[in-house]
Amino acid sequence: MFYKKLMIVLLIFSLLFVSCVPQKKMQKGDAQTVLEDILVQFGLENGALYSEKNDAQYRLTDALLARMFNHTGDLADFAYVDSAAVWFSRRFNEKEIVVLRLCDLSHQRELLRLLTERAQKKENAVAFANGIYVYLICTDKNEEIMRYLQ
Repeated sequence: MFYKKLMIVLLIFSLLFVSCVPQKKMQKGDAQTVLEDILVQFGLENGALYSEKNDAQYRLTDALLARMFNHTGDLADFAYVDSAAVWFSRRFNEKEIVVLRLCDLSHQRELLRLLTERAQKKENAVAFANGIYVYLICTDKNEEIMRYLQ
């Protein structure tokens, strides 16, 4: 009887300990900040960074998004994007990274579908979501970048 109580107490303490250990935090910041962090961490140089922020290297415009995602009309799906950033390699290849930060999770599926459709048109690309962030990664370091972001 004593051993059963001791085991139950140990189980409770172990559950409390595990739940109190800080969990890995999701990236914070807008899409440009997250993308800049990826570029630095993985040494991705010689590219062009597009964002809607004023201090962006290049402005990410609706016209560029329309060309990227083959939209002929409005960009209604992007109404739920809080911030967006895109990096294109300047080495005449298909390498690119797209980071979208959503206002909330309610439209994650639609935006992930758009990025997946673009990824399927490329040779080595993957699209995935992690919380309010949706990504398209097309580099020679896809797996490492995905692990870093999750």
